[in-house]
Amino acid sequence: MNVAAYLIAAFNLIYALEQVVLDFATWKPVIYINLVLTAVALAVPFLHRFNDVAGALTLGISENIGLFLLTYILGTDSGLHIQYFAAVAGYFVVLGLGRLRLILALIVGGLGLHLAAWAWFTPERALLHAKPYELDDLYITAVATTTTVVAVVVYYAFRLAEQARRKRTPCCTTSCRRRSWTG
Repeated sequence: MNVAAYLIAAFNLIYALEQVVLDFATWKPVIYINLVLTAVALAVPFLHRFNDVAGALTLGISENIGLFLLTYILGTDSGLHIQYFAAVAGYFVVLGLGRLRLILALIVGGLGLHLAAWAWFTPERALLHAKPYELDDLYITAVATTTTVVAVVVYYAFRLAEQARRKRTPCCTTSCRRRSWTG
C-alpha cells in the first residue's frame, strides 16, 4: 500500500507542478485538488496504525472523489477519468482476496464514478476551458501515470510473492541457486 501511496503522491505533485507552470491563476482549483490528494497519499503509511485497511480505504475513496472533481472541472478530454482503472489491480494487490466484497464495492464505486464522469463531464461542459495542447498533455500524463502505477504495484506484489515462495521452498540445485542470484 505504501508503494502505491508514494507513487500516487509523486504523480499528483507532478500534475500540480505542471499546472503551476501552465498558469497558476487558471489552474488554481486543479492545483489545490492535486495538492490535497498528495497530502492524503503521504498520510497513508501512518493510517496503518488505526486499521489494516484504513490506508487503502482512505486513498481509494479520496482518489475516487478527487478524480471525479478533476474530471468535472476539466472534462473527459483530460483523460483523468481513465485513472479509475489503475485502482482495480491495486485493490486486489493491497487488500487481498480475503476482502473480496470490499474490493468489489470499491471497483463498482469507481466504475460508477468513471461512467458518470464520462457521461456528464463532456468537453463542452468542462468548467475550465483549457487549450487543446494542455488537455493533450494531461491525457498523455494520465495514461503514463496510470500505466506506471499498475505496472509498479503488480510487479511489487509478484516480487513479494516470489520472495515468499523462495523462503518456503529450499533451493537444492546449482542451476536454481544461479537463477536466484540473477533474478
